[in-house]
Amino acid sequence: MVARIDEEPSFTWDTPRVLFEGDYVFQDTFGRPYDVAPDGQRFLMMKRLDSAPRRNIHIVLNWDEELERLVPTND
Repeated sequence: MVARIDEEPSFTWDTPRVLFEGDYVFQDTFGRPYDVAPDGQRFLMMKRLDSAPRRNIHIVLNWDEELERLVPTND
């Protein structure tokens, strides 16, 4: 939902209206499931997909050490 607000001359607001429609994820184990662009004009949001297969996430630990071994820097 979104609503226009004004602070001057007194605090007032318009009637809230729907900003996004769809089956978006609003709760997530890892925190906020959306982000706002630095300019405040766009949102990145997670949307549920109908009957989409779950995908695996592979977490690679110490990848920087492997990268350093494969591509050494000249310090």
